[in-house]
Amino acid sequence: MKKKTYKAKRTAKHAGKVKTWPGTDLPIVDAIEDFPVIVRSLHEKHGVQLEPSECAAALAGKEQWKNGERLVDFKVYRSVAFAVLETKVVRYLTPRDLRDQILRFDAGHKFSTGAYIFRRIPEQVRNSRGKQHSPPDRPRGDPNSPHKRKPRRGQQDRGRPEFRFTKEAA
Repeated sequence: MKKKTYKAKRTAKHAGKVKTWPGTDLPIVDAIEDFPVIVRSLHEKHGVQLEPSECAAALAGKEQWKNGERLVDFKVYRSVAFAVLETKVVRYLTPRDLRDQILRFDAGHKFSTGAYIFRRIPEQVRNSRGKQHSPPDRPRGDPNSPHKRKPRRGQQDRGRPEFRFTKEAA
């Protein structure tokens, strides 16, 4: 008997469509290279709390941008940073240590100066963008997947335990 195979995974509704920056037609593109930034005390002094385009890291990013195309704006959020250029918007990952500093700075504490590296988007994430991981009809994933988690040795599901008649129960 032939084993049943499932159809290829479905894609999300927005698959194939390019995400655009709100209010414009600029496409959002994932970064391919890292972007190092050095935050100085001058940036901390002129930074504005709770403002993604005016925080200390954003001011440093605007000052140190040298990646070819002219920078219009640089916004730093907790998990991602966006470099708004004339023809596109480049997305970077915010480093963890900078996330902590942003939270502290927004709470009114001092921003720790130093070097931070906005990371490129990993290739694995770029390739999976726009694809749905588990279709709604199989919420736990494909049962025939080679990546399906296998039970530990000795803990296989053996079904309901067998009833054993003992003399005490009689």
